[in-house]
Amino acid sequence: MSQQDYRPIHHGYSPGRPALGRIGASAVQDLAISELATRKLSSETGVRIWRAVKESLSEEKIREIAVEFRRIHGKFPTVASQEPVPTMEHLSWSTIDSAGRSGRHGLPPGQSLSKIIAPLRDLSEASIIEAARVYHAQHGRLPNSTSTEELPNQPGITWSIVDGAGRRGRRGLAQSRTLSVILAPLREEVGATPRGPRIGTLFKPALSESAILEAGREYFLRNGLLPDHHSKGEVPGMPDDSWGAINQAGQDGYRGLAQGRTLAKILAPLRAELNLFSAQLTKEMVLDAARKFCELHGKLPTSLSEEPVPGLSDESWRKIAGCAYYGRRGLAKEPLHEILQPLRDEFGLSGTVTEEMIISAAKEYLRLYGRFPTQLSTEPVPGMPKESWNGLQDIGWRGARGLKAGRTLSKILKPIRDEWRAERERAARRGRGA
Repeated sequence: MSQQDYRPIHHGYSPGRPALGRIGASAVQDLAISELATRKLSSETGVRIWRAVKESLSEEKIREIAVEFRRIHGKFPTVASQEPVPTMEHLSWSTIDSAGRSGRHGLPPGQSLSKIIAPLRDLSEASIIEAARVYHAQHGRLPNSTSTEELPNQPGITWSIVDGAGRRGRRGLAQSRTLSVILAPLREEVGATPRGPRIGTLFKPALSESAILEAGREYFLRNGLLPDHHSKGEVPGMPDDSWGAINQAGQDGYRGLAQGRTLAKILAPLRAELNLFSAQLTKEMVLDAARKFCELHGKLPTSLSEEPVPGLSDESWRKIAGCAYYGRRGLAKEPLHEILQPLRDEFGLSGTVTEEMIISAAKEYLRLYGRFPTQLSTEPVPGMPKESWNGLQDIGWRGARGLKAGRTLSKILKPIRDEWRAERERAARRGRGA
């Protein structure tokens, strides 16, 4: 056969035969196989023809072979799976994934292998409860979010995965349907109690909501805002506890607290008592108070400022900064330093700051106080009376007023801190040598 005879095959047309697009798929396959069997085509041409007539795929068919794959290997396939595709050994899982993404072989575009078999991975609360019932029969207890065993009816799925999916609303579960919430009916059925305290809390004293309310009131008087489960400050009257631990105890229902009584729910009456819901703030009120503050003290306030808020006797700068950051009490979500930006221009506080200026001030601070400053330091900045250490930290982090973004106070002072530490070590070695 001449070279010219090969060309029609490459273009899907053969002299004396209808175009491939006008005949059925089975006829196309028979034609191609016949051509391959009777002609000595190049390997490249053969691959092209085979790809043109390769059997079409469907999402249902891929799910069927994925189920078979799990039956054989105990897990669902992924794009990286090297094991053969059941009943379709000429394909690979990466080929199927690529076909789905690009919309080839009958698949709609944008359907990766993971998306196609996602329904097989979905969980239902009924199947979780049934698996937990089997788990209880085997272990004598119900599973919890730390249980590492796999679900009997879901190979590759652990109880911690179920809990995480429920918290985030994934794998077909509604958001916030944690494992503890899903198993609540089964817990009543088998007479089990909710998960007990974590290690380290077994011997901690019981908590009462009245004591937590009193601690929250004292915390508010000290800091100007109520605590939440992220608060790092000391719990007044409970030095061995933290706000996060109290929140967890109420959420899980141990140490004498009812399950579901989180810190926010326990402190709700105190929030109403202190009238934190109705005391509204405006940006103009904050700017007016900050302007008076600057006239009195020669500097703008920060969230760490302990001085009173002029004109707002029941407020504190820490409290105002918290409301601004979270967008509460009528303020938009805007950090305090951004609210006060117009005042920096008004009072000429927007001048350029250099790292050399900060290092020089830190050296003088070290001479005066015997330690390096941090963003929490409330003492004046030597040579920069209108600045604060917290403010310098902020402009370094944001990259404002001539500083590069990310140049926090800690990073700026690291060279002189290392130099100071090395000098102390050298002095100590000289002392030991003497």
